[in-house]
Amino acid sequence: MQKINLALQIFATILLGLCLVGIYFIYYQFPIEPTIEVHEKVTIVREKQIYFERMEINSRIKQIQAYEDYDKVINLYGQIAGDREIAMLILNNALVKQIPVSLAFALAAQESSFNPRAKNENIRNGKVVSRDHGIYQINSARFKAQYKNHELEWFYIPEYNIELGLTILKDLYGQYGHSWDLSIVKFNGRYEKGADMHLINVYRYEREFDKMFNGL
Repeated sequence: MQKINLALQIFATILLGLCLVGIYFIYYQFPIEPTIEVHEKVTIVREKQIYFERMEINSRIKQIQAYEDYDKVINLYGQIAGDREIAMLILNNALVKQIPVSLAFALAAQESSFNPRAKNENIRNGKVVSRDHGIYQINSARFKAQYKNHELEWFYIPEYNIELGLTILKDLYGQYGHSWDLSIVKFNGRYEKGADMHLINVYRYEREFDKMFNGL
């Protein structure tokens, strides 16, 4: 009887291992598009990776920084951002704030295409109710204190815009249950029509940048 039980345990362990290998293969070889769920006017897109999987690239960048040719990392992200200095600012801030690097670049790509002079007016009932400025499109209505304490040109300086934008993102990550989904959606201030598409676009950029990094 003991031999039978032992054999069953071994068989169950092998079967579980095969299932896990199958799941891993399917997940990484055939990534699934984010799934949209709408509930009580709150749009949520499920994350395609958990936090620690996303942070793997951050860890690899730090290893390259310590032991390999770090310039190839700067060149890659400089190519993505179209500007080496902007790339270094986003990269350094993301590493320090423990934000997935690809996600930080993906959000900037979606918000402004890395344009430090980007400007957008939000119009309601024919009136401009707020404006968005710079690489991370910092909103005038949400950050009245910063607008009061700084000249408008301050928001177009990449060093300040990137530092503030990624600080906002990391704060939202802590406020909304450590969910990058909700952090990206709330980065624009509220749930609204188009928030799901915005998030999916960010994730598509993120996946593209992941592939580019993995090709180094």
